[in-house]
Amino acid sequence: VEVPDMSTITDPERLVRTADIADLVVAYATGCRHPFAISLGLDEVQFICPRCGRVDHNGGTARVLDFRRWSCHWCRHVGTRWHLERLVLEDASMLEALYEAQA
Repeated sequence: VEVPDMSTITDPERLVRTADIADLVVAYATGCRHPFAISLGLDEVQFICPRCGRVDHNGGTARVLDFRRWSCHWCRHVGTRWHLERLVLEDASMLEALYEAQA
């Protein structure tokens, strides 16, 4: 598997800003490096909560609510897309995963 060169990402902030929230979740979960960081259900994607880090027997405890919000059923936190954007921008492996998802 070829790892993208970070120099090919010319505008990381634009990449993150224009990404779908589902792609941000996948990039975040990829960077977590946890075997159950993300699980695909019938109608939703569950992922590790960025706030509490909880994982239960079904995988992560957070899920996407809409195009700009996510929530965790464990800590009852409702997070924003901006929170995921910041996490992805601050981690090179997450940013690379997002780049690959957009390519």
